[in-house]
Order: sequence, then structure tokens, then C-alpha cells
Amino acid sequence: MTITSGHDFAAFERLQAAAALIRAQRARYPLALARLWHRDPPRTSQRTAFTVDIAELLHAVLGGMGSGKTEGAIQVAAAMARGRNDPEVRAWAATNGFPLARIPPDPELIIISSPSHQLSATVLRPLLAKYLPPGTAMTYWTSPKDEAGARLPNGCKIRLMAGNQPLDQWQSMKAQFALLDEQHKYDRVDSVLQRVTRATWPGSTGWSLFSATPAQAMTDPDMAWMHERLEVQRLDGYRMVHIYGSDNPYLDRAARDRLLVGQDAARRAMEDRGTWYNPGGMVFERYDRRIHVAPATAIPHDWHRAGALDLGTAAPTAYLASAYDAGNDVLHVYAGYYDRNADPTVHARAIHAVHARHHEQRPDLILGDLQTPDAQEMSVKYADQGVHLAPADKAFSSGVGSVNDRLAVRPRGRFGYVGPGLVIHDTPDLQPLIGEIPTFSWKKNHVQMYGATSKSTQGADHACDALRYLCHYLWAATRR
Repeated sequence: MTITSGHDFAAFERLQAAAALIRAQRARYPLALARLWHRDPPRTSQRTAFTVDIAELLHAVLGGMGSGKTEGAIQVAAAMARGRNDPEVRAWAATNGFPLARIPPDPELIIISSPSHQLSATVLRPLLAKYLPPGTAMTYWTSPKDEAGARLPNGCKIRLMAGNQPLDQWQSMKAQFALLDEQHKYDRVDSVLQRVTRATWPGSTGWSLFSATPAQAMTDPDMAWMHERLEVQRLDGYRMVHIYGSDNPYLDRAARDRLLVGQDAARRAMEDRGTWYNPGGMVFERYDRRIHVAPATAIPHDWHRAGALDLGTAAPTAYLASAYDAGNDVLHVYAGYYDRNADPTVHARAIHAVHARHHEQRPDLILGDLQTPDAQEMSVKYADQGVHLAPADKAFSSGVGSVNDRLAVRPRGRFGYVGPGLVIHDTPDLQPLIGEIPTFSWKKNHVQMYGATSKSTQGADHACDALRYLCHYLWAATRR
């Protein structure tokens, strides 16, 4: 304002004093005065995402970059650590509409995790520190390599963990609440869900909050697993909501639009709205024949064998035989069978013949799709011919992620090997698989509108399904 008189100067001084008082109050009572941003529908709302209909077990808030998902999650975590009897918590809950019953009266342990200690030190800990009460003792707070901790005056302990910590460090803890910010491996998520269900208080049980921009949903098996639970299966006790960066009133919308305009539609949707990212094109997008298809070689007898069978009647039946090189962490698909004949007896005999050509017995483990009555009936006919099927895990998104994870070229195993985790032998009986993979693709518009399911794909997928069963079985087995 332009000061032209003593009256104007007095008004200016009053404004300055009021602003100074507000700053002092915010510094003294940061959580009590914290406000989650809100936009009325159809716009998204940070306040609604973090306060309305909190899931019983796992509440997931997916948001675009700059949407405020981490800020909102940290406010919730601070409130959970301070407890519902804290006056600042009660004021924050009343202002933002958070249900007090979901906050423990006497919190004991809160877990807050980032993918790495480096991210925890640079992102989560500075945000959290401003909402903790005076007298909080902090340890290793600025270390980018160590787990940090905090003990509040009420006795509650906060463990600031990292997703890359060993799994055994996640176990044997009872916690009232866990915040997992950004992508975490599925076994860490399962571990904290086990921990929080041990805690109860009047009106609620322990619960977890997951906040992320899902940048690798379809190429990372752990995020694909989350997508399966939240989006495809929609399990009881799980809930997912989105907040959009473009709805955040504190961001420069024009600058954000300039940043996003050059990206493809799927990537832009992920970065702005937190939608599950799928780049389109091939389902097994990391596949490269020059890398993943190799001349057939002899398979050592001590490698673990497994088979996978995609049952077909009108559609072809596909069988794949695999051997796992545990030392180098490489799955070899070395033989197969592909035929449109509808007779399970014919297929069972062909499976025996596949292994007879390799001078071996059929593997004890043969995974099959047994989820339909027709498949269960056919499995009896296979068993009559000595081919006993075990149920394959048919989780589609997670299975796709497991295959792409195997296709990745990176250091593996115990012997310094660098290369892909999946090798397909270039034999005549595996040509159907080699031919299917490049043509198995996404219906891009369908994926963006409805999410990634088997209905979002096009092209022959029979051998690809058998490959998915093998890779997802191995992914789960190597994490036990």
C-alpha cells in the first residue's frame, strides 16, 4: 500500500503487527494451524483425500507431482504420533475434518518410511520436524545413510525407516500407524500391515497410509502388486483416492502446464494426476530379441525345473518348460509345446514328450490356470496322464510386472553376472512364444480409462500367459 498520511501509516503498522502475530502463532502451533487445500467437486481435494472415509487397513493417496500428497501424509503422521489428546491435534482435526477416532489416545510407535534414507533425510524429516512438539528428541536426523528416530514428550517413538532396509528390520514391531511414502516392495508393505493390525484402541485399529506418484506401476512388480489390490481386486479394507497437481491452488498453473505439455498423454496423466503409469505399446516392454533370445544350450541337472500350462479348448494350449539358474538369478525357458487340439490327453502326452527329448522327467511343479470349472475338470484328465497341475497366481498386473522385472538387464546373482533375468532358448518349439511377445500389446485408450487388466491387451497371449505364471511364481518364491 502507498502511505500518504499518518492514518495510512497507522493502518500499515496494524497490518504488519497482525502479520507478525500470525507468523508467530504458526511457528508456535504449526499443526493446529495447518490447512489441507480443498477444491469442490469435480476438482480434487487434498483435505478430502486425507480425511474422508479413511480405509480400515491401507489408505492410498496417489497424486501427481506437486499435488501435496507427501505434505498431507506428514500432517496425518504427526497427528498420529502426538495422539488425539494433544490440543494441537484436536484443532487440526476439527479444521480439516479428520476423524478423531482414527487417532490413538496413547501412541507408542509410528513408522514413517521413504524408499531410501537419503530421501528420508532430504524430504520427509524436514517436513515432519516442523509439526513435532517442543521437547522432541531426534537422533540421526540429518544422516542420509542411517535410520533416524524421534521420541516425543508423550513417549511415542517414531522410526524413520527406508524401503531398502533388510526385511528383518521391518518385523516384530507393533505400531499404531505406518506411512509409506512413494514406492515400496510388496513384502515391506505386507510387513507393516501385519504390524499395525496388532494395535487397537477404542473406535479403531492400527492402519497404514500409502502416498505415491506411481511412476513404475506396470514395469515394477511391487507397484503392479499394489495396483492389483487397489484398482483391480478392490479388496476390503483398502481404499485409493487421487489428488491432482493441477488442482493445487498453491502451484503456478501456467508454469506447470509448460512443464507437462511435451510429455505423452500417459506420462502426463501420471505426473499430474497420479494415475497408474503405463507407457503403452508392448506389454512386455523391456523385451529385446537380441538380448533375451539365445541359442539353445544344455541345462545342468541341478537347476530347479518348473513348467507352466495355459489351458485352452477353442484357443491354443501353451506349455513352457523352465530351469532356474540360482547362482546367476536367471530363468531359462528352454522348451515348450503349442497346439490347438482340444483334447487334454493329447496335451499331457505332449508334455511328457517335451521332457523326454531332454532326457528328463517332467518337473514336479507345473503351474496351470485352475480358476474356472472347465479348467478344474480338464486338470483331472491331465492328472490321469501323470501331469499334476498346481494353481498359478493369475494376478495380471503383478504378473506383467514380474516378467518385465525378469527382462531387466542389471547385475544379478552371486557371480558377478550382468544381464537379463530371463533367457528364451531359440528352438522350434518356442517360436510361438518368441512370436507372441512383440505382438502382445496394450489397448492404449482402454488402459488410460480403465486401468491395466487382461482386457486391456490385444494380440495372442497364450504362451505369454504361461510365461507370466512362471515369472510371477519365481518372483514370489525368491522373496520368501
